[in-house]
Amino acid sequence: MVTIRYAHSGDAEAIAAIWNAMIRDTPFTFDHDVYSADAIAAMISERQSAGFAWLVSEEDGRVTGFATFAPFREGEGYARTMEHTIFLDPDAAGEGLGEQLMRALEDEGRARDLHSFIACVTGENAVGLKFHRDIGFETAGVIPQAGWKFARWMDLVILQKFL
Repeated sequence: MVTIRYAHSGDAEAIAAIWNAMIRDTPFTFDHDVYSADAIAAMISERQSAGFAWLVSEEDGRVTGFATFAPFREGEGYARTMEHTIFLDPDAAGEGLGEQLMRALEDEGRARDLHSFIACVTGENAVGLKFHRDIGFETAGVIPQAGWKFARWMDLVILQKFL
């Protein structure tokens, strides 16, 4: 049985394992540097202290994915528009877990009176693009050749969902 709950510092190592694999092995993020468990624990604490959610999915005591949001851009005018991040352990993908995490994250956003979520997805992440479109995100724009990774330029697709 899957449980969706708030992340805590004890989850940082499992989150790092999931996120860092995406950074190292996929074009699904333009990040190049991996995160230490300490850096992730600090991010969890900072985001939650600032009123932003960080959720994890857990099955049989094992973290299988995470979803979080933070301001899309700085400034009061953007205060109700958040960019989210969601990644799953590849072994947990394809079972509806991503949708469960996103529904819980959207509920957190609505409870905070947020207006919309932004997803910034690399153009080479067909699975991520389909996932977001399937749960109601619409393409808001494309920035050609916005990111450089694996010795090539990649587009950035910006999607948005109104809460």
